[in-house]
Amino acid sequence: MTRPLHIPLTPGLPDAGASGQYLGRDANGAVYILRWHEREQCWGALGFASDCVRPWAHLILLRGRRAGFIVGHAEGPPLSATRRLAERSAISTAEDELVKPQDAAPLWQGLLWPVGPALGAFALALLASWSLS
Repeated sequence: MTRPLHIPLTPGLPDAGASGQYLGRDANGAVYILRWHEREQCWGALGFASDCVRPWAHLILLRGRRAGFIVGHAEGPPLSATRRLAERSAISTAEDELVKPQDAAPLWQGLLWPVGPALGAFALALLASWSLS
């Protein structure tokens, strides 16, 4: 069963080098957190693919042919607002124990930090603000 997002999405990826964090959707409806990766000079998409059987999220660097993977995006809250949201969220406390930036690979660090513990809280807050059917 597909549950489409009821929010206008801007087609494709945000502009190259745009600051902040975004929520992106692929052609199958899977949702990803998007951040610009300075070192790799491309967008990174963190999330679960629709056909993913593994119990963990994966990172896709969106360059070349993969740049068309995300069909639409919406801007998320500023990183400072996300940090405050995470500090008030019980979800972030659980994620603090699971996601430690110093334990992540350098490529993941560029995308997860400073989001780090706010990752789940940000995604849930955005999804909660959208009407899912």
